Amino acid sequence: VLVAAPVLLAAPVLVVVTTALFGGIGAWIFAIVWMTTRHGNTARDFLARVMSLDALGMALTTPIGLLASGAFDWSFSTQTIAGVAVAAPLTTTLPPLMIRRVRSMSPGSFRRLPRI
Repeated sequence: VLVAAPVLLAAPVLVVVTTALFGGIGAWIFAIVWMTTRHGNTARDFLARVMSLDALGMALTTPIGLLASGAFDWSFSTQTIAGVAVAAPLTTTLPPLMIRRVRSMSPGSFRRLPRI
């Protein structure tokens, strides 16, 4: 919120509402796909463990991200922050898509992996 505040204050209300609407839709689509993939590709006896580790990871990293966003807001220009906001998701999303097994994932495809 702090990062986008200067841009949001100068934008028309319709632009802010439309952006928030599409951002919310995108977040819900991601959440549905993430949950479906996790449930479809995790063995039943490990599902609780995987879900708890996922929740723990989010609970630990969210405050760090909020602190970092405040520090970036004070240290960099709005254009730099906007560039990082666009580049960060791309740099973390595209490399896994280079793995063929990830691109061709279907429900239950990882259950066939041998247990270690």
